[in-house]
Order: sequence, then structure tokens, then C-alpha cells
Amino acid sequence: MNGQIPGVNNGNGGNGDGDGGGGNGGGDGEEGERTRGAPPARTAASGPGRVRVVAYDPRWPGLFELERDRLEAALGERAGAIEHVGGTAVPGLDAKPIVDLMLGLESLEDGARCARLFEGVGYEQRGEAGVPGRIFLRKFTPYRYHLSLAPAGGEFWECHLLFRDYLRTHPATAREYARLKHELAGRYRYDREAYTEAKAGFVEAVVRRAKAARERGA
Repeated sequence: MNGQIPGVNNGNGGNGDGDGGGGNGGGDGEEGERTRGAPPARTAASGPGRVRVVAYDPRWPGLFELERDRLEAALGERAGAIEHVGGTAVPGLDAKPIVDLMLGLESLEDGARCARLFEGVGYEQRGEAGVPGRIFLRKFTPYRYHLSLAPAGGEFWECHLLFRDYLRTHPATAREYARLKHELAGRYRYDREAYTEAKAGFVEAVVRRAKAARERGA
């Protein structure tokens, strides 16, 4: 895992936790060399590049539910499970203001058809975005959304849910994660890749802890 729970969509889209989606795995980072931590050159099409962690917003669960309903309507009877993941899925957790969603597929091959349907409701397809085993899409209106399509029950799926659920049930760990994110967002304000990499050890440790607790039946 590389700081993104096999990509923990920490929500950057090009990685993030939604802070996501991490999650990200590549996505909207700028290409080319630059001094780590320094603002990259911008073009009109490059979009926002600053890492920004904000206080928990109680609207986030409702924004997830509205978007889930849109996605389910686009899929029709073929709709699979759609989960709210990333930082915005943990009540009280400071996060990047990106709502991360994850759609469970029977197989990754189903993802191409789903992705085409989601383009019809405003999503932009970004391929794997640096994280093998998923298809990544993003959307910027009416809010900022990151969407990962991955096989239900696969490693990407399971690790995202383990991480989210552990933080939901262990508030002290969630607070520690929030402090780390604020610290790293200040240090790597204009370098999303470095921000995500710097969280890797914490994320991996939490997933290991969550797997161990599951095995103990705790």
C-alpha cells in the first residue's frame, strides 16, 4: 500500500482522503519537476492543486446520499453497493472537502460500462489514477466528488471499509489522524503526492490494526 489504502482514496483524485479519496493514486497532480512543497506552475485547465483540510462539515453525509441516489438512478437495476469512504465519511473528522464514493462491482470489467453511464451525470473518467484494481472518476459540481469503481470484496474495497469503520469506532485514532493531516497539509500545501505518501505509514498501521481486530472478532 502506498498511503492510499491500496490506494486509499483519500480523496485526492489524484489521490487523497476524499481526503478520499488519498485516495487517490495520482489523478490531478501536476506533471514535471518542481521543488517539493513549492506552488506548481498553473494553467487555466490544471484546476485547484492546493492541499486543504477543513473542519468536519455535517452536510457531508447528506451530500453523499444525494450523489448515491444520482448514481443509482444512472445505473438502474444494475446498481451495486455504493459506500461513502474517505475522510468525509467519518463523523467529526477534519478532511479535504471532497466526498468520496466507492461502487462495488462484480468484476473490474463491469467498470467500463458503469463509467460510461456516469459520464452522463457529469463525471470525468481518469483510468486507474495510479491505483491498480480500480477505475477512478471525478466530478466538480454541484460539489466535489471522487468515485472509485472496484470489485466488491477485493483488496481495494475491503481496505477502504476497514479504515473507515476503524476510525468511526475509535475516536482517539480519528483525532490523531486529523492532527497528522493538518500538519502534513501545512508542510506539503502544494504537493499532493508528498502529502499522500507522508500519510502512508499511519494509514497502513490502522488497516493492519483493523484486520487484526476483525480476526480476533473484536
